[in-house]
Amino acid sequence: MKRLAALTFCFSLISFAAVASTVTLKFDGPPIGAQVESGVSFSNGSAYSSGGSLYLHDDSGGQLSSMFQLVTGGLFDALSVDMSGIQRLMVSSRIGPLPKAFNNFRWTGYRDGVEVARAVGSLTGGSIVNYLFSAAFTGLTSLQISFTGPSWPHTVLWPGMSLPTGPGQAWCDTYCGSLTIDNLRLSPQDTEVGVVPLPGGFWLLAGALGFAAFATRRRSQRA
Repeated sequence: MKRLAALTFCFSLISFAAVASTVTLKFDGPPIGAQVESGVSFSNGSAYSSGGSLYLHDDSGGQLSSMFQLVTGGLFDALSVDMSGIQRLMVSSRIGPLPKAFNNFRWTGYRDGVEVARAVGSLTGGSIVNYLFSAAFTGLTSLQISFTGPSWPHTVLWPGMSLPTGPGQAWCDTYCGSLTIDNLRLSPQDTEVGVVPLPGGFWLLAGALGFAAFATRRRSQRA
């Protein structure tokens, strides 16, 4: 029983060290432009952001993309992120204006300036989605999120402009959409960037193994 308890304790410490090697960006700071959180640099400076998330927006004064890099310049893996999106593209039809979806986000992974991974998709309705990155997003030196607008001709309507009436004409009302990014989880391969540095992780592991060895020895002496 003691040996089982020792091994369980050992496994718990090792698991804690592994989990602590990831960082989660919560974007709780004010949207002041270039900033650093948990050893990761990025830009969050949209004029429409109220903080608490990374906000991308294609209106005047908005921010269309943000690049993530470790301040050490080391490699990292992208794990997951919470995202939501709004789309405002409409297309005229015989029954009136209809919403039309488009790919409004693009994640791009780079290694030493060379693109090694890309993912695009469509988010609308404002619902939060937990997005999991594919295995291609590993060993990165930088990660970029971009808001992407409609790929076909469209008009951005400002107040006072008339709605297009021709069949198939597309337009966005003031702006075409936005993205909200939160809880971006990254796993630095340079463990000095993680929550538990390499020396701390080493001593956690050494202590766990030492505890297991001590418990096993005590049991052998009593036998």
